[in-house]
Amino acid sequence: LAAEDIGKRAYLQVCSACHGLNGEGLTIEGAEGFPPLSDSGWLKGDPDRVAQIILHGLQGRIYVKGKKYDQVMPKQGSLTDENAVAVINYIRTEFAGESGGYSLDDFKKAREFSKDRKTQWTEKELLKLYPLPRPKSPIKHLIMKSYSGDWKTLPDFKTMEEDAVEEEHDGYISLKKINKKHNFGLMWEGELEITREGDHVFEMNADDG
Repeated sequence: LAAEDIGKRAYLQVCSACHGLNGEGLTIEGAEGFPPLSDSGWLKGDPDRVAQIILHGLQGRIYVKGKKYDQVMPKQGSLTDENAVAVINYIRTEFAGESGGYSLDDFKKAREFSKDRKTQWTEKELLKLYPLPRPKSPIKHLIMKSYSGDWKTLPDFKTMEEDAVEEEHDGYISLKKINKKHNFGLMWEGELEITREGDHVFEMNADDG
């Protein structure tokens, strides 16, 4: 069998019961279920992150596509090294659009790296070693404008002259370019393309607590 077929067969035999035939995850009534693999950031970036989960499992709370999961994943000792490599390449290309190319030698190095580990990984430990890649921002032409002043209520910044204008090239709101400490206000403006008509719900998230 081709490596892709070996990976698919091993995935269906070992992984699909929890993660779904098509990587859609598993919903359990009254419980948090098992996380999806389809378009999951956990499959993107460094493939050693997936290898370590296969080798040692995963425990505790994790977040996948913004949803919390708290099921235990045991190590997948039933997979041979060859099948583990095939599964890694299969799920990364099939469900996350990543390139294959993870080799048996890569997997053996991952095993050697964590050979002394006795417990399952946690989200915090894994993401410290293998941070998730930052998703591409949907916001285009994002700029930050800063203003000086002392206000009791939120002012209408559009009627005021800004002190400075900075472009956020990666499309993410950031505080790194602020050079003021007191009596200032900030406004960000950008473009978000909406491709379908209808009602939309928007959420904001921050990584600074």
